[in-house]
Amino acid sequence: MYFDSKECGRRIAKLRKERGLTQEQLAEKLNISTSNLGKLERGLQGLSIDLLVEIMFTPFFIYRFTLVRKL
Repeated sequence: MYFDSKECGRRIAKLRKERGLTQEQLAEKLNISTSNLGKLERGLQGLSIDLLVEIMFTPFFIYRFTLVRKL
């Protein structure tokens, strides 16, 4: 299985924007820094499994399991 961190980051940013959240607001919900979230969204930093699960189960993402590309 192939994980594309840039594509995953683009999807996180897209969903965040669709929900009308700033990076600061989402970073606070995830207990990470705004800098780390920015790096994640640009694909410059990978996600841990724990953070990916936390993102997916954050209330604003709960019905959008589209972060990881299906093969």
